[in-house]
Amino acid sequence: MSIQLLNQVLSQEVENLYLQIQTQLSKPIAVHNITELGERGQNSYGSLDFSSPDAYHIYVTIQLHGKPFEVNLLHELRHALQIELGFPTVNNKNVAYFHGIEAPFFEEIGRHLQSVILDLDVWHWLVQNGMDIRFFTKRYIRGASAITHQNYDKLSDPFNLANYVCVMIMPFSHATDLQRNTILKEAKFNLDAINLSDCLSKEIAELGYSTPIQAARCMALLLDTLNLWDTYCMAYDKHIYMSSDEFHNHLG
Repeated sequence: MSIQLLNQVLSQEVENLYLQIQTQLSKPIAVHNITELGERGQNSYGSLDFSSPDAYHIYVTIQLHGKPFEVNLLHELRHALQIELGFPTVNNKNVAYFHGIEAPFFEEIGRHLQSVILDLDVWHWLVQNGMDIRFFTKRYIRGASAITHQNYDKLSDPFNLANYVCVMIMPFSHATDLQRNTILKEAKFNLDAINLSDCLSKEIAELGYSTPIQAARCMALLLDTLNLWDTYCMAYDKHIYMSSDEFHNHLG
């Protein structure tokens, strides 16, 4: 009997992947409508709560149907599997930024530095397993074109720059050569930040991101390039790396 989640019946190929991942997880899977998150779920396709001891709680929008719904579900499942596989995380240091009223902003930047790399692995894994991700990548490309026509005048701040770069790396990573050239040619503002995003997307592709060590090196690349080791550290393979030197001396 086919698996039905949130009133949507999974195709056989997605059901097989769902069950395959389930066998690799140390906790059961619980799937929820993302509206259960309230404001936290607004403007989001999906979210994973891994903190509960009873299950991996996956929240997905029911506004998607068919293949996009399935891809979105698998996206969050892959994030759960990344935890089991030991993929790295970017953590906050005990510094003043995280003790003031703007702490949520700085926490979000750390999440972006991590999630842009983890998401690249997710999309790669989906494609490797025969999934059509164009519904999502088209939105990345359209979003990039819109962003490059807006003038962000606070990118001299390293945290705003990090936020901008993390957003732009994703579309550059999925763009065809024609799409990339179009984005670069038609960009109106913040050309230095756009070119930096493009260069980083290429460096990340060269490093690879589909194993824990590859993902760690990509996150280190972002922390190095954006000069953010004073604010963030990286957890990988049961060790907390507090500086660029410590990371590279140990892992190359």
